[in-house]
Amino acid sequence: MKFQDKVAIVTGGASGMGYEMVRLFTEEGGKAVIADLNEKLGQEVEDAFRAEGKEVTFIKTDIGSEESIKSMIDATVEKYGKLNVLCNNAGVGIGRNVVDERPEDIQLMFNVNIKGVLFCCKYAIPYMLKNGAEGGAIVNTASNLSLVASHDIATYTATKGAVASITRQIAYDYGAFNIRVNAICPGDTRTTLFKNWLATKENPKEIEDALLARYPMKRFSEPVEQAKAAMFLASDDASFITGQVLAVDGGMTIW
Repeated sequence: MKFQDKVAIVTGGASGMGYEMVRLFTEEGGKAVIADLNEKLGQEVEDAFRAEGKEVTFIKTDIGSEESIKSMIDATVEKYGKLNVLCNNAGVGIGRNVVDERPEDIQLMFNVNIKGVLFCCKYAIPYMLKNGAEGGAIVNTASNLSLVASHDIATYTATKGAVASITRQIAYDYGAFNIRVNAICPGDTRTTLFKNWLATKENPKEIEDALLARYPMKRFSEPVEQAKAAMFLASDDASFITGQVLAVDGGMTIW
């Protein structure tokens, strides 16, 4: 099994792509911490996975809080004795053009999407260094909007562009310690969040059709497709891959 006896943290692990990352990691013999702000859902997911015989633990975590992040990572290592994989998957997206952006939304997205990734790496890497030659793997969730522009989503694209840059920089700094850092850049993915966002629009079908027109594969991603890409980058199958920002977007960024 690819992750036998390895320990992972997945932020935003209670739903969507994060849920699928936890599922795939544990199916390959690993132990996973679900770091999520949604306490009710997180506990339900832990209970469901444990009923299947999988080793998972839910830890309520506010990825916008340095203190909460540090506490969660320390608790992970206290429980499992080590940390091998970090999936920085949690994120916040609020779509507005730069003129209409609200200061509180800008601050929220910077706190979660940028500072959250930085603080997770800050407190996870010292534990990965203790693994010696085994090192560790970090997989960040950026966005295909870190590579191309879209409509009225200024701050979100800025924060995801920062995630791509953070990925390359930390990979450079810690490559000699066999700590690999990569990012996936999902295209539109049929998560509950995405479906709910579409439902708020006056003409959801028109918006969906306009989005699909940008995809050569003429469909949106499923959460498990993103999780499979992340788990590849987290595994030893990607042992000589680091600092890469991988578009998993059905070809949307080709043109």
